[in-house]
Amino acid sequence: MSDKNDLEKYKEIEYVQRYQKELGEALKYVKGKQSMAELAAKCGVSPTTFSRIVNGTIAKPLERSLIERIAENSEGDKGYNFEWLMRANGMVPKDNSIRQQEAEKRSIENKRLQNQVKNTIMGMLFNSGLSTAPITGTDLEETDPYLKTSRYGFSRRVRFAIRINGAEPISWNFMTDIFTGNEYSEDQKEYEIDVKSQANWLLDDLKNVFLREIWEPEAFVGTKYSLVTINKDVYDALLQKLEGLTFENWFTLILVDIEQGTVIEEKQLPRKDGKEFESLFHKEDI
Repeated sequence: MSDKNDLEKYKEIEYVQRYQKELGEALKYVKGKQSMAELAAKCGVSPTTFSRIVNGTIAKPLERSLIERIAENSEGDKGYNFEWLMRANGMVPKDNSIRQQEAEKRSIENKRLQNQVKNTIMGMLFNSGLSTAPITGTDLEETDPYLKTSRYGFSRRVRFAIRINGAEPISWNFMTDIFTGNEYSEDQKEYEIDVKSQANWLLDDLKNVFLREIWEPEAFVGTKYSLVTINKDVYDALLQKLEGLTFENWFTLILVDIEQGTVIEEKQLPRKDGKEFESLFHKEDI
């Protein structure tokens, strides 16, 4: 092998789903200009074995030693060829499997937090007696101009949207941030750095919305846009960064306590015409 690290990384492996078709495609690619029979001879196996691999009729994963021999006798980047063959054969480094499991856990946790934020908002509005309806599917673009494709390529960051019956504005778009900062419970300095980074990242996201308000004002008619956060320090940092700015339309920041299932505060960003929006959340509930 051209790089010993390629072998070392696979010292401990775990078995995952095998992709027979991809394994066959990989074998055809790594052989290069040599024939299958020539490569088979160098690897010490019969051409029939390679034919079965290419045709996807091999019954079980290849032995690791065979993959090593194929990669060693392949053309091109032998390290790359080895990794491709190993993964197609259903063999991944153990540490890679652990990282993948951790990523899946984070994804599940993020979805849980997103659902908690949405359920908190919807629950509070329901308790207020307000008549609302979720905007879903293709109905989003039909009823809410903001959600239509931008002429200038502005991205859409709406996590969920509702229609408000009998009130102005009539549609309400929500962008959510689920940064908790819990992982920094023992490192205050790192936590403060990450809070600032998160606030800056959210501000960059909001710039798309604010620019679109200037270039495509028709997209905001009858629409309110809110950014929901669950971390008070991020919420306060955003308010500080947005201080002094005024807008043509309705924008608010919302701070939510997902553990208690309540909205702590909704803060309107000042409008240029001075109009103020009374929060639809019951004041006694906030």
